[in-house]
Amino acid sequence: MAFNEEPPNNTNSSQEQSQENNIHNQDKYENVSNNESTQNDDSNSSNKGKYWLIGCGAGCGCLVILIILVLAACVIFMKVSDSISSSDSENATHESKQEGNSRKAGGNDKEEALQRAETYAKSMYMSKKGIYNQLTSSSGDKFNSSTAKYAVNHLKDVDYKENALKTAEESSDNLHFSKKELTDYLKNDENSGQFTSEQVDYAMKHAKIDYKENALETAKHISDQSYSSKSQLEDELTSKDGRQFTKDEADYAMKHLKTDFKKNALKNAQRYMQDSIESKSELYNKLVEYDDFTEDEAKYAADNVKVDYKENALERAKSLSKDGDTSKSDIKDMLSSKDGFKFTEEEAQYAVDHLK
Repeated sequence: MAFNEEPPNNTNSSQEQSQENNIHNQDKYENVSNNESTQNDDSNSSNKGKYWLIGCGAGCGCLVILIILVLAACVIFMKVSDSISSSDSENATHESKQEGNSRKAGGNDKEEALQRAETYAKSMYMSKKGIYNQLTSSSGDKFNSSTAKYAVNHLKDVDYKENALKTAEESSDNLHFSKKELTDYLKNDENSGQFTSEQVDYAMKHAKIDYKENALETAKHISDQSYSSKSQLEDELTSKDGRQFTKDEADYAMKHLKTDFKKNALKNAQRYMQDSIESKSELYNKLVEYDDFTEDEAKYAADNVKVDYKENALERAKSLSKDGDTSKSDIKDMLSSKDGFKFTEEEAQYAVDHLK
């Protein structure tokens, strides 16, 4: 018996084939997706590396800038600190000076003023008033008046009469005073004097001073410095405007003075001729009339001074001829006249012969 076979189920076969295709496509898609994912991951990793490098560069740059700023700040800080330290040091020095000045000006240290007063009294033999002036002087110790008074009033074991005596003897040895000069010095000198009349009288009474020798030393000094004539020197020793020695003291000085007055006259003549064009006769008259040298001393000087009187006559002639109206004859007469320049005939003739 024949059975009728059912035809193959094409629909199921198609469905199965479709499912297989779908599965295959899905696997393919997943593989592609996985590949893309892997590529994306690699790409992301690469980009991350790049970004990290870029970030690192920027960060390093910032770090360098930051370090530079820190160093600059440190340098500025150090300079400011040094400036402040220097300013503080200067201020401290200034304040220290001010304190020192204030101490003296304000007289806060009475003990120091007293110590200085003792030095002035016992080592320099100053008077009480002299010590006070030194303590308060703007060029001295600069203590105020109350401090200075405290110091001079608290001095012990000071004999101002003896101070006056020692001052008299020392100043006489150094300055060779006359008795009148020494008395005035003890009374009036701003630094070493200002003793009372009683103290000065004590000093002058007890001082061991040879005023004749003082006159002699004074005469030596004047002669060496000014090349004076004997007459001028005597007048300087005895006059009220001079050194005020007695006549007896001055006579002693002149008797024992070893001075060659001819040489003094010559030194004066040399000094005159440095600045003048005088004739020998003019120079002689000046030494006699103005400087009180003797005729013999003046002649010696005029004869021995190093000068060319012919050249002096020529220079005088040039001066006389400047107006252009004076003849050579008139110039010669003026040069040789006794009422004129007193050159010799020979000197006057030399002058006009060489006058251009």
